[in-house]
Amino acid sequence: MILKYNISNEQIERAKKAYDFTCLKNSITIGKSNIYGAIGEIMVNDIFKTSIIENTFDYDIIIEGIKIDVKTKKLSEWVKPNLDFHVTIPAFNIRQKCDYYFFGYSSSELKTFYLLGYIEKDIFLKESIFKKKGEKDIHGFVLRCDCYTMQVKDLKEFDILKLENYDTPNN
Repeated sequence: MILKYNISNEQIERAKKAYDFTCLKNSITIGKSNIYGAIGEIMVNDIFKTSIIENTFDYDIIIEGIKIDVKTKKLSEWVKPNLDFHVTIPAFNIRQKCDYYFFGYSSSELKTFYLLGYIEKDIFLKESIFKKKGEKDIHGFVLRCDCYTMQVKDLKEFDILKLENYDTPNN
């Protein structure tokens, strides 16, 4: 189940202040999408109130001692993600020392955040498909770097009952 959350102006401002960098090393969009990654981290932090933002090269957040790297993509405002969509990890990021990947999409206008699912890093690397830079994904998007990809339906779902201790989604 894909969980949908509204993004508040306060969350956008926190993302801008907390992540006031211009461009991360190896940035695929040369820094143009930094805000989407930042909003993903803020949203996950707010959903899981017990999390700690670390924002290191290896992971972004710690939840109950588990190191999580949050991967967020930008999505056109009028598009709603579905289980056939893909999540990706650039090949140069697989050496990160995290335990899990959490995946999300942020709408391009920063109005909506979709929490897609999660997976252990080692399982993602075993079950994902490697794609070369220049290849097209299933939707015809030309990949800008070598990466590992997997469909959203292959991720683990967040348990709604356990999330009741956190923020409730507005599906």
